[in-house]
Amino acid sequence: MNEINQTKVPQTPTVSVTRPAQKVQKKSGGFFGTIVLGCFLIFLLLIGGLAYASFMIFKNIGKPIDLGVVASTKDFNQFIAESGLELKSEATQLCFTCDVKWEGVQEAEIKLSNEEASAWFDAVNSGLGVIDNTQIKFEDGKVTIATMFTYEGIALPVMISGGLEKVTDTSVAVDLQTLKVGGLSIPGEYVVQVEAALEDFTNSKIAEIPEFKLDTLEIKADYLDFSGDIPESVEAL
Repeated sequence: MNEINQTKVPQTPTVSVTRPAQKVQKKSGGFFGTIVLGCFLIFLLLIGGLAYASFMIFKNIGKPIDLGVVASTKDFNQFIAESGLELKSEATQLCFTCDVKWEGVQEAEIKLSNEEASAWFDAVNSGLGVIDNTQIKFEDGKVTIATMFTYEGIALPVMISGGLEKVTDTSVAVDLQTLKVGGLSIPGEYVVQVEAALEDFTNSKIAEIPEFKLDTLEIKADYLDFSGDIPESVEAL
């Protein structure tokens, strides 16, 4: 047997090359960019907070004010029966700004409850389309009225409270203490103007009632105590 000569191939030696680590240079604008990003995030948080606060404010602005008085048509009918006043027209035609005719005269002693006053106020003014869901609450020496008032299609809760007292047999004085619209208190200077306008309006409506006479007018807990002369009937013109 012939031997096969094997030729050994020399192996190439392995060479390890170690590259020096390269230093990564930070860009000079990196720190400035971080500040800008932080300011932007803070800006977004502020916008979000303002949006949430605005939502909560407007949510509360449109929320009706609840005085805990629940009135119904039954309360209105009860008041009319107790007063002895005959309605010759629909209640909606006898609003505060409607032209009406009063006739006759009768003596009356009326204890007007919270529910009766609320029902009466809503019944006679519902035809205006701007007043709804009225609650009237009498306390010792003070009356509070909360209602929904619609202005240019926007319904806002309005609350007024204050005192009412007799001045003469045919006039009263109004002491307006609180006025809120949409849950926000109206500044004092405007409250004074509203008080004067409300007092003038009330006394002008009393002056339109012939033979009207006010003997006593007292605000008690949960009712208004009235005695005097009132008409026998009322009719829309």
